[in-house]
Amino acid sequence: MKDASVLAYVRSAAETAELIGSTGNGALVLAAAGLLKERRAATHWAYGELLESLGAKYAQERWVEDGKFLTSAGGSAGIDMGLYLASRLTDEATAQRVQLAIDYDPQPPLERIDWAHVGLLPSAVRDQPCGTRGRG
Repeated sequence: MKDASVLAYVRSAAETAELIGSTGNGALVLAAAGLLKERRAATHWAYGELLESLGAKYAQERWVEDGKFLTSAGGSAGIDMGLYLASRLTDEATAQRVQLAIDYDPQPPLERIDWAHVGLLPSAVRDQPCGTRGRG
């Protein structure tokens, strides 16, 4: 996000790209490059405020399409976004074959995330040193 040569490359590549996508915190790089100003974008929930500080409009959704930009909140959300993209660029039958080929049949063992109760957790998780997450 702070490497000027990377940001310059991203801006340059975006000028001629028909479609630009990112998963997880990739939206932070796009925003730091100035490409998401006033655009809706998804990123990992712990970095929504940071994304907004870079000029984007954080959307707490699995994936978002705004103009030629597709952004997703993270790993499995990126798969969802990729399947949408496959259907958009080809057709639904092709996207379903891709889904079968990658054996993507989500069946999470826990309930859906209750976003109303995420609240203070993002900074608590984000601020822990690497390797200590999830340890008492």
